Amino acid sequence: MPKKNNATKSFLSARLIVSVIYLLCAFLYHILTGSQTVPQKNEIPTRTPDISGISKTLSIAQNTSQLPHHNLHVRVPYQKKSSVGTGFMITETGTLITAKHVTYGCNRVGTIEKEEKIGSTNHIHVNQAKKGAEAQHADIAIIQQNKEKNRPILNIGKTEDLERDLPTHPTAFAIGYPQGAPGQALVKYLGTATLVTAGSYEQSEPVRTWAIDSDNPLKDLAGISGGPLLNEQGIVIGTVVAGNPRRGRAYTTSLTTLRKFIQDAGFHISSYIPTSAYLNLTPENYIDIGNMLRKQRTVQKIYCKV
Repeated sequence: MPKKNNATKSFLSARLIVSVIYLLCAFLYHILTGSQTVPQKNEIPTRTPDISGISKTLSIAQNTSQLPHHNLHVRVPYQKKSSVGTGFMITETGTLITAKHVTYGCNRVGTIEKEEKIGSTNHIHVNQAKKGAEAQHADIAIIQQNKEKNRPILNIGKTEDLERDLPTHPTAFAIGYPQGAPGQALVKYLGTATLVTAGSYEQSEPVRTWAIDSDNPLKDLAGISGGPLLNEQGIVIGTVVAGNPRRGRAYTTSLTTLRKFIQDAGFHISSYIPTSAYLNLTPENYIDIGNMLRKQRTVQKIYCKV
């Protein structure tokens, strides 16, 4: 009987050693690999939750030292569901920029003007819009709606200004409808990456990586896709295209790619932005400015009906 117990103990010890070796190998692989996988670009259902505390100031809690260039892989589902995203005005004639994965595969698109709850049912009032150009190799799209004109627009920044300012001004502000409700996030620049998309369409594009707060009450920013990323002057320096809530990361389009897409679609980008157009965002006031941009319909919720 003692011999049997000794054999059992030896067997268990061997299994324990194998398990420890396996975990060490997995840990080393995770540290050494330069590739990350982010969640699918699923947007949330149009039945939006009531999330309290959404507008609290977010502090940067991660290690924000710059990351080496890396690849990120996302998959756009083949079977799309009705969903929402974010868009923002770039012309006073009703042209909005959003993310391609927000409008791709939609039978109808529009901007949500009003939402109300009648009994136990949520009712949404949608201004119908038309899908415009979609970037061939980037997660950017245009929609055009004619009901809401003469709305304040957001100005598109210049790449050379962004490259000059990032080392000393790495903070930016994402505005939109995370989880389908009004919200925003304070983010800090981490570096560049290549976003590789597979699924219902395939493409590869340069993006920028940003750290978001790990205590974000939303846990992830689904629904803010297509929303503007603003610098401290309130100038657009990218659009939100993906997120990795586990790592506390947000990913935005390259400003160079965004500018080229808008110009190729036939829209003029002014080379001069007057200081009177500056919004002067700070960690103390960006929530109020986000609310203002949504109230004046510069930033809008995009509806996709499948």
